[in-house]
Order: sequence, then structure tokens, then C-alpha cells
Amino acid sequence: MWKRWFGSSYRVQPYRSLNDNIADNVIVLPFTSIVVTIVLLPLMAFFLCVFWSLVFDFETSTSTHCGVRNFLPSISAAIGAFSPQKYIWRLAIGLHSMARYVIAYMYYNRFDSKLVFTLNVTEITALLGLTYVSSTENFSFHSKAFVTFLLTAFMGMVLHLIKYKRSKFKKYMTILNVSAALLAVYFYLRHNNYCETGVYTLFAICEYLVVLSNMLFHFQAYYDFNQIVIAITDRRYHSINYAV
Repeated sequence: MWKRWFGSSYRVQPYRSLNDNIADNVIVLPFTSIVVTIVLLPLMAFFLCVFWSLVFDFETSTSTHCGVRNFLPSISAAIGAFSPQKYIWRLAIGLHSMARYVIAYMYYNRFDSKLVFTLNVTEITALLGLTYVSSTENFSFHSKAFVTFLLTAFMGMVLHLIKYKRSKFKKYMTILNVSAALLAVYFYLRHNNYCETGVYTLFAICEYLVVLSNMLFHFQAYYDFNQIVIAITDRRYHSINYAV
């Protein structure tokens, strides 16, 4: 399974330049390996931050102004309120974001939709904003970035399904994303209004589903660009000849 997802390790293959007397090498890396990496980075960081918060910061990460008992931390608490969780999350998002921008451009280059490209770029930028400015540091900015992330992610998913190749899995992830987001709003408002035990936990679960469905949706780039390879070579030469 891992070999299938990551592809074989990079291959050094014969490089054929315009000058027959010059021999060089080219490093070829399957693009699918990059997609798996950029999904695993935030995915592993997400689970690690939640786990760390539950084990070492349970009471403070699950407490709210209501003072009732809850069992799971919200995403904002798990990734931005405590150390080392916030640094783990920031590192993972920072490392994966540049590749996300590249993938957004690749979709634009293939299907020529400026609107979807703009939404994707805004989504990634909003994610960076809510990651590096936590709710405890600047709640107003963090909440606005979070709402922007949710809206652009949702609109981007829907327009992606309309503009690009249709996929049942992408459709299911979009439905799950929207449903979880709406339920998260409902449970958040109910918690603030009625302060019932466990309702904030349901809100946290819905938040988790929003994030995970978003990751799985973008992971489909693995299949959309599975014929793409990244080649690292000497720019002095103008032709490369390698096998995919």
C-alpha cells in the first residue's frame, strides 16, 4: 500500500542532452509522492495535537465559559492554545502550503478556471492565517480567517465538481464537509445558549470531520495528476529523455 501511494523512491536515469558528448543525470520524483506527503503532514500533526491535548492538557483544552464537562478539545484549542501542539501544527501547515499553492496552479493550468484558482489560493492563505494567529492571540482575526477558510473551501469544492472531472468520492467528501460544518454551527450555538454537557464535544467532532473531509478531498489530486513526475536536472540543457 505504501509503495503504491508513495511510488518508488526517486530514480536517477540517463540524461540525454542536445550535446551528445555531454552526459548527465536527472532525478525523477513521482508527483503522487508529493501529494501523499502534503496530506500526511497536516493529518499526522492534527491527530498528534489532539492526542497531546487529551493526555497532557485535558481539563484546560476541553473547558469553556459554560463550565460543563466536555470530552474533546476544539481544533482551535488543540492546535493553537498550548505548546508544543501549536508549533507542531504551524510547522506542518507551513511545510505543506507551498505544494498546495502549486497544486492549485496545476488545476488552473489544466482546466483554466480563474474563479476556482482564486478560491483555492484564498483557502490556503486563510488556513495559514488561522494557523499562525491563534484564537488566544487575536480571536477576531482567527475567527474571520476560519470563516473565510470554511466558505472558500466549500465554494471551491462545489465549483471543482462542476468545472473539473466529476468524482463520486469528491462529491461524498463535499456533502460530508458541508453537513459537518452546518452541524458544527448548530452545536456551537446550542452550547453557548444552553451550556449542556457534551454538546461542545459534538461541536469538536464536527470540526474534526470538516478538516478530515477537506484533506481527503484534496488528496484526490493523487489520482488527478498520477501521470505527473517532477524532474530535477541541469537547466543548461533543453531536452530530457526519461521513462515515466
